[in-house]
Amino acid sequence: MQVGDLVLDRDARCVYRATLRIELPPVQYKLMELLMSRHPQMVTREDIEQLIWGEAKPDSDALRTHMHMLRALIDKPFDKPLLRTVRGVGYQLLSGNEARN
Repeated sequence: MQVGDLVLDRDARCVYRATLRIELPPVQYKLMELLMSRHPQMVTREDIEQLIWGEAKPDSDALRTHMHMLRALIDKPFDKPLLRTVRGVGYQLLSGNEARN
């Protein structure tokens, strides 16, 4: 899968951004795979929590912590951030060309 300069390699279970290989822990990999598969749509917190934890809902900060870790891996080293938080609703992966609100 590819969104902008972000490529998910399912065989290697990693992502590449601007040709830089980024190893993702299992939860962040699942998050990335979900966000990329739904691009450009926003994914609700409920959908994400269901995929990652099933019926065993985490405490309220667990998802935010995992998204922070994912953002540190795929956004921080680059000029254009790709992860967008839709406050109180969910998250969206941008291709880098979309305007950020």
